[in-house]
Parts: sequence; structure tokens; C-alpha cells
Amino acid sequence: VGLFVSYHAGLAAGGTIVLVATGLFGVIWLFAPTHGFIASRAWAGRPTLQTEAASRVVFESPEIRTPPGR
Repeated sequence: VGLFVSYHAGLAAGGTIVLVATGLFGVIWLFAPTHGFIASRAWAGRPTLQTEAASRVVFESPEIRTPPGR
């Protein structure tokens, strides 16, 4: 895409390719469903499945329910 744009706009090929690649990376980074900027802001503060699973293991452990010495 960068080479196509540089050819038709009469610009340097290397710089145009870099700018197009950087712009594409920025768009992908913004809207990535798991690690994107927008998704990370939307999910900030919410517990993840890993956090919930770890807490469930701790609180459902038989050693915690039964007092020591019984």
C-alpha cells in the first residue's frame, strides 16, 4: 500500500511505506480485542477469569474451611 501511494503521489517510497505501516500498526493497536488501547480501557478494573479462578481455588480449599487441629 505504501509503495502504491508513493508511486501515485510522487513521494519517496521508503518513507511512505514506513508511514503506512506505522498507521496500520496504530489502528490495529487501538482496536485489538485483547491487548488494544480501547479494550484495555474498557476492561480496566474488572476481574479477569484468571483472577476469579485463583480466588476460587483459595476459598474453596478444604484446608481453609476446616480449622487446624480437627
